Amino acid sequence: MKVTIKGIIKESKEDLLVDRVVESLLGDTTYGVYHRFMGEIISEVKCPWNDSHPIYYNEIESISHLNAFKNMTEWGYAYGTNITNYMDKNYGITDENILGKIYLKYYTVLFTNILNDFDNYERKPMNESVENKEDLLVDKISQFMLDDTEIIDEFIPTMERVIIFYPFYTIENFYSTDKVLPILLKRGYDLDFVNYVQNTYSIKDWNLITNISQRYYSLLYDKVKEMIGSSNNPMNESVKRKEDTLNKIVDFMVQDTTWLIFMDTYGDDGSEHVRVEITFPSGDLDEFPMDEMDVEWEQFFMNESDRDYLEEQFGITERWITQELYNRYIKKLRPIIYEEMVNYNR
Repeated sequence: MKVTIKGIIKESKEDLLVDRVVESLLGDTTYGVYHRFMGEIISEVKCPWNDSHPIYYNEIESISHLNAFKNMTEWGYAYGTNITNYMDKNYGITDENILGKIYLKYYTVLFTNILNDFDNYERKPMNESVENKEDLLVDKISQFMLDDTEIIDEFIPTMERVIIFYPFYTIENFYSTDKVLPILLKRGYDLDFVNYVQNTYSIKDWNLITNISQRYYSLLYDKVKEMIGSSNNPMNESVKRKEDTLNKIVDFMVQDTTWLIFMDTYGDDGSEHVRVEITFPSGDLDEFPMDEMDVEWEQFFMNESDRDYLEEQFGITERWITQELYNRYIKKLRPIIYEEMVNYNR
């Protein structure tokens, strides 16, 4: 493209105008870093076009915004009437191209200054590069996400599985202990992960999202590996206590169960069959013929009243633990009742 002297002069005038307006805007902007509550450190910013309503940023948000503005080639956000009216009234600028350049430079310089204030406030090195700040952002967000990840390590040696509640999923994820580490090694971000990072931490940059994903799953891998290793070593006594606790709860459940065995006449031939009426610990009542009690029930699915019973009596709310307890409960109860039914006529 041919560049004329006239074009160079026009460009230099625009750059000079942008620099002077940004300098003036920054002079009319107030900001500072301080503790707000519960140890949280934030920066309060009052822009000249809306100085009666300050905006608050924490350090992660400030790093994220700086990264976004530094990688932006042109203004991509819609700006409100307060800003445009202020720029028209105070500087007589209405050209959107010039306004976009002003906004980009203003916010880039503003968040650079804010981060310097954070550095001073927290007594960090003053010469951190943008790359180091991005690394800091990745490390902090990854650690926050790990802190929001719940890993169920109870009964792992018994159940031989790990349950992970990720902050970006609404349901728990089950893994066998022999497969969880290889799976975590291969995991990357999906749509739920991306939406969570974007909505929670205002991160839009795909490189940052990729780095956060890699760092998060690396931290999660190390934590699960350490957890499994410690569970398989000198934890036998702890595992035995957990097993004893489960077995005692199952014993209580059996004690809280009542049943009545009786002969029932039904069918076209009027034949008699042994049946049982069971009142479960939750208060639910059901009947079963003897042939059903002869079947090995591998799993017994509960309803809400069963879960309420376990929560009220034992304070247990985790669904996988309640399901495991009921599996063991039925496994212990079924042969007891079946033996009584077999001997009912003898």
